[in-house]
Amino acid sequence: MKSDVTGRGRGGSRHQAASSLTHKKKIATTYRMPSRMKDEILKRVIADGYGMKGKSRWIEEAITDFLSERSWKDQVIDLDMITGNDGKDVAYLDRGVKDELDKATLTVKNYAQESIDSGQRCEAVESLNITVSLIIRSAITWRMFSLKMPIIELNQELDLQKRL
Repeated sequence: MKSDVTGRGRGGSRHQAASSLTHKKKIATTYRMPSRMKDEILKRVIADGYGMKGKSRWIEEAITDFLSERSWKDQVIDLDMITGNDGKDVAYLDRGVKDELDKATLTVKNYAQESIDSGQRCEAVESLNITVSLIIRSAITWRMFSLKMPIIELNQELDLQKRL
């Protein structure tokens, strides 16, 4: 096979080669969230100076910062009670961030079970669906609202937005 100047053979394009290299480092990760929040997230990403193409980087930073918070596990459990996650989106995450999300999922599952066993949480926590999507949603919500407010106030805020 005859190679062109780029060394990719006939028909290869620079864009294809660059694209395949980029996607080897990033993992497309789908997550669910309330569809009404999708536009709000993009507005926040742009307002924070990340531009139209900076959403994945903004989400990666949200995840990293969120997982360093002391109470992140409780916030994930509490946020699972918010319903209406009818929207779907994709973030392209570094392998390391995706690995941290996978570990965080197991950590929250174990933490929830320990909370039940010790009597700190009710049995309803057993029915939680702890997923990577839930943790991404929690990190985004935390960053969007800077979760300095209690989760109950966040629920009320989301309910109010839903009615509008």
